Amino acid sequence: MTVACGKKEYYEMACNLLKSYRLHNPNGAPFAIVCDKENKYTEQFDKTVILQDPTKTFIDKIKMLSLPLYDENIFIDADCLCYRNIQDLWKDMPIEGVSCYGRTLDENSNEGWFKKNDLEERFKDRISYSVGLHSGIVFFRNDQTTRNIYCDCLDIMQSYNNNKFLIFDKPADEPILALSMALNGCHPIESSNNSFLFYPMAKRFISNVVKGELSYTTDGRKWIKNVGLLHWQNINIGKARYQLEIVRLSDNSAFVKIAKVMNLHIKEFVSLCKDEYIPWIRYEIDTKILRKKK
Repeated sequence: MTVACGKKEYYEMACNLLKSYRLHNPNGAPFAIVCDKENKYTEQFDKTVILQDPTKTFIDKIKMLSLPLYDENIFIDADCLCYRNIQDLWKDMPIEGVSCYGRTLDENSNEGWFKKNDLEERFKDRISYSVGLHSGIVFFRNDQTTRNIYCDCLDIMQSYNNNKFLIFDKPADEPILALSMALNGCHPIESSNNSFLFYPMAKRFISNVVKGELSYTTDGRKWIKNVGLLHWQNINIGKARYQLEIVRLSDNSAFVKIAKVMNLHIKEFVSLCKDEYIPWIRYEIDTKILRKKK
């Protein structure tokens, strides 16, 4: 399932995700959408759930936990695309409650979303570890533990400023989910690296959503291949690389696709020059000038 509320672009992203999912998972599990209204976009999904009093913020993702459609559920952020058959993700479903890809950490680790010492006393007694996670993919069951986690999420949102979280000064889904999971004894899932890619984590990546190709490197040397999902992140949706994938997924004629792809390749080249090549050239020039001065 995915969530889309408010702007048309969120519904368009959700449909792009759905199209890529069905392309590579023709016999996969049904795909639902949790949203604020029915429209031409929601008609494409297997099931539509209307949120009561949607906030059109991260809170709608939290509310999703109170609406499990099936005994086992996998949420995928709408700004993701699917690059292969991902039915193997079901093996990562927790025995109970809620989980995300991430790591179980020492209770006062600097790498988690919170430190035990920075929490209210009422939470400290229930914490024995910290959690670092990515909430682009959320696994949850239709059980009492999930309901308890949902209630804790609501509680944490209300008392967010009474606790100190790493990175996010204002309420956000990841620290709230991380703490509520830890309060209920739920651990994150150690990712196999090819389950998903979060766009900012890649130094370089190669993708073609129609051909089912997604590989990436975080250090420029070792490449991870056959990756299932790419979480593009909202700020990258308007960029040429994402738009290129959407052109590939479209039902346009081959001629129209070629024209759009050529245009996007030009835009991507210009973007790469601006964001990567020119700064690199300037760095090399400045370094040589400094060496000569020495």
